[in-house]
Amino acid sequence: MRKELRRWAEILRERALAEGLSFPPVLFEEVGPEEMAMLAAYGGFPRRYSHWRFGSEYLRYRETYRYGLGRIYELVANTYPVHAYLLKGNTLLAQKLVMAHVYAHADFFHHNLAFKPIPKDMEAEMAHHAAFVEKAMERHGARSVEEFLDLALSLENLIDPHALYIQRQAGEDKEERPPDRLQVRPYLDPYVNPPPAPPKEAEEGASPIPL
Repeated sequence: MRKELRRWAEILRERALAEGLSFPPVLFEEVGPEEMAMLAAYGGFPRRYSHWRFGSEYLRYRETYRYGLGRIYELVANTYPVHAYLLKGNTLLAQKLVMAHVYAHADFFHHNLAFKPIPKDMEAEMAHHAAFVEKAMERHGARSVEEFLDLALSLENLIDPHALYIQRQAGEDKEERPPDRLQVRPYLDPYVNPPPAPPKEAEEGASPIPL
């Protein structure tokens, strides 16, 4: 990354920490439009297994940028350290805004309850999957492996990604068990932990102001 951007990244990091954010280290990298389109097609990871849908997504992102229909300013991967890709050609002002935005992403990844169980070494995991699929194609043929992937991916939208992390006790009566209070930041508490029952509305015709 350019020296000027490195300087601003450190300034913005200190400002984000001063505002109360906390996050793991963030690594910034500038990439061109072609590489950004590839990363977007791969879901923000530099290496994935071979499949036609990634090529289709890559063409869509590339042509969207080429014809001025959209621009991906940044991509952020929920890893440790957090990897953030900035688009080359952004103005300095845009890059500063994007880097500040990235630090907010990193804080969100670090504290969000839904993201907590997600492994932080997904880049290595994705590369391992790619190597496994490549060996399978060498052994069984690219066509048969791709057909199997098509069948597996057709089920993707039917699987609850959070099912592995839902813990229930045998015989638990969900109707009688009071919900657990989630530990969140104070300003989120009224929204995440609402009262057991909403306050009753005033009867029709009654004055809401005590006399």
